[in-house]
Formats: sequence, C-alpha cells, structure tokens
Amino acid sequence: MVTEQQTDTRPSDPPQEVQLPIGGMTCASCVRRVEKALAKVPGVQTAGVNLATERATVTYDPAQASLPQLRAAVESAGYSVPMAEAILPIAGMTCASCGRRVEKGLAKLPGVETVGVNLATERATVRFNPALVGRNEFQQAVERAGYGLRPEPAAGEPAAHSATAGDSEAQRRQHEILDLRNKFVASLVAGLLIMAGMFLPLPWSMPQRYWVMLLLATPVQFWAGWSFYTAAWRAARHLATNMNTLNRCRHFGGVLLQRLCHPVLGGAARGRCGA
Repeated sequence: MVTEQQTDTRPSDPPQEVQLPIGGMTCASCVRRVEKALAKVPGVQTAGVNLATERATVTYDPAQASLPQLRAAVESAGYSVPMAEAILPIAGMTCASCGRRVEKGLAKLPGVETVGVNLATERATVRFNPALVGRNEFQQAVERAGYGLRPEPAAGEPAAHSATAGDSEAQRRQHEILDLRNKFVASLVAGLLIMAGMFLPLPWSMPQRYWVMLLLATPVQFWAGWSFYTAAWRAARHLATNMNTLNRCRHFGGVLLQRLCHPVLGGAARGRCGA
C-alpha cells in the first residue's frame, strides 16, 4: 500500500555561523578530533578548526543545535571552550517583570549562554562567548528593553580605585533612597490634601476644588513620578512597554478629565434633574 507523506513547507530558520575559542589543542590531530566531535552534533552543517588562532568556525541550524551542545561536544573530545562571565549593573528596574525583560533581551544575543538578573542588587550575571558578544552588545540589548547600563570600573584598575568606586555606588544608592523618601512624603501630603478637598465641607464649590486638586497632582506626577516617565519613554523608543508605561497618568489623567468634563456632565445632570 502506498501512503502519501505530507511535507513540511514551513520556512526553517536560516543557518547561523559561530566562532568558538578552543583551548587545549597542540597539533593537527587535535584539530581533526574537534572537527569530528562538532560534526556529530545534530544540525551542524560545517565545522572547521584553525590551529593557529585556536578557533572553530561552525555553521549550524539553530532549530536543532545550540551553543551549549557545541560546547559539550568539544569538551567530550577532551578540549575546552573558554567562556567569560560579566556582572552588569542595570539601571531602571523596579519589579520582577523588569528583570524578566532584561533577561530576555540579553538571552537573545548570539554567544550568550546563560543570564541571571538579581533585582535586589540591580545586577545581571551573563555567561557568554567573548568571541561573539561583548559589553557594547549588552548595553544595546539592555537599552532596547527600556533600561540602562551603569558604568563600572575596568577589571585592570587598581584595588584602591575599585574600593572608591564601591563607595561611590553605596553613596549613589543612599542618595537614591533619600530622594525616593522625600518624593514619597511630598506625594503623601499632596494625596491627603486632595482627599480632604473631596470630603471636607470647604467654602468652595467642587469645580473650584478641582483646580486645586490639579495643582496638587501636577508636581506629584512630573516631579515625584518623573523617573517613571523617563523609563516608560526609554521603552517606547524601542516599541516596547513595561510597568512604568501602565502605571503612569492614571491619577493625573483622572483629575484632568474630571475637571474638563465636569461642566458638560454637570450640565447634563442638572438638565435631567430639571426635567
């Protein structure tokens, strides 16, 4: 019996080329061993090793093979793929969703093997192939996600300078906490005054109170909440959204809309009551 087989016509991912640094090779025999080990990985199309540069150039199908599989094949042949690890200070994260966005943005870079983000320390730990990706690519990926990458001292700087940089980081965090506390207190006072204006029997009409509420709400939004606007704008520039995008403009927009619509809605209500 002849059966018809349906062929998969879905477009496949284009093959990718990667260069892997190989450690431990000493002769042409080592080159052949590494090439054979890489060629056995499913999805690998070509594998060439250069002994002089100690690098392997591999063309593979990303739907079938991955960097960890290629590294495991090299290690099974008795050699190593040197990987680097970087700790990146991230600016602008406020919640777990921010951490996930940064992780996804960094994980998409070619050459990145693992990514972990610690929201408490505001740092991302990245294990990567230094032949494929570096700090410039990390910064671009973080900025595309809507966040920033703070500068840090180079690895070759003296210990005294590193200690000074650590003190500067602690001072920055302390200043940030103090600034947030001041903004919280000011916002709390403004919020209490707005609530008092809504319920207390004051000698002003409600439309007049709305103007006062608008004046109180404006500095809360554009001074205390300015960091949220800047973070939302960084994400919007890259056609992305985050929690800052969702949380902005609600109270301020509500007060402004209430002030603008009150004459119309109030007049319609009075008309219905008069009828």
